[in-house]
Amino acid sequence: MTTTEDAYELIVVGCGAAGLSAALSHIYRARELGHQARVAVIESAPAEERGGATRWTTARFRAKQNYSLD
Repeated sequence: MTTTEDAYELIVVGCGAAGLSAALSHIYRARELGHQARVAVIESAPAEERGGATRWTTARFRAKQNYSLD
């Protein structure tokens, strides 16, 4: 049985750019309204493959070897 303490306001499936943006937007809005958001981000991909389609964007090509932006 789910209790109030166990409930999430938002459950995001996948940690790509869209999912994480939705999670952050919800958290920021909750703070503006004066309460702490309860958000769960669920991802099934292994750590090295996370990021959804975002990991395939060419934006990464702008990063140097140490992943700092040029």
